[in-house]
Amino acid sequence: MTKRSVKIGTQRYLVQLEPYFWQSIDEILEEEKIKFSFLCSELNRLKGNYPLTKAIRLFTLIYFRNSAGIGSKQPYPHIIAEESAKFQSKNGEEYPSPLMTSLQAFSQYAEREDRLADPV
Repeated sequence: MTKRSVKIGTQRYLVQLEPYFWQSIDEILEEEKIKFSFLCSELNRLKGNYPLTKAIRLFTLIYFRNSAGIGSKQPYPHIIAEESAKFQSKNGEEYPSPLMTSLQAFSQYAEREDRLADPV
């Protein structure tokens, strides 16, 4: 397990993941041209009751499933966004964003899990 520190708002978190997850996250960060702190901030905002480490693992799975084009005919269609998040390019064309679509799918999944959780 490898640890990395990340600051979200005013708090510091220590994230511990397997090296393969770090390699995958680094690929996402490079592809999307974002920082780890931005990804963690977004996941922290959307994660509901999930621990941050679990949210990062699930998001990574969702991102690569979406990038591979796995659709709703798979056994776990609920982790694919119900509607693709789209961005507009400078010339006005819309295109799906793997990052935003995956964050949206993660949010939908976390929201469902929160509703299904046992009351505390």
